[in-house]
Amino acid sequence: MKKGVFINLGEIENTRKIDELMDNSLVFCNWIRNCLERYSKCDWGDIEEEYKVLNDKIVLRKGAEDGRLLARYNHPEGDIYIMTERDQINKSNLTTILLREEYRKLKPLNWRV
Repeated sequence: MKKGVFINLGEIENTRKIDELMDNSLVFCNWIRNCLERYSKCDWGDIEEEYKVLNDKIVLRKGAEDGRLLARYNHPEGDIYIMTERDQINKSNLTTILLREEYRKLKPLNWRV
């Protein structure tokens, strides 16, 4: 991805489990902030290369307005996913931070990875 490209995160939401981990660990909280900063600059973290390529294509087209962006960041407390998609009703972006096991529960809803 080109330097200087940023994505519009829109509203940012954490799952309850992410909030609990952040409340209990300043280190984890700071790591989440770092991951969000990386993500906003199109650093897709530890996700498979094929998904990095898909994310780059989406960003170069129109950003999250044109698809779902997804990144994964690995951490000893638990890997997280950050995803951004367009809220078609409100016409704004929504970014969600969730643990890997929470993401896997969503998978049957036709989410990538």
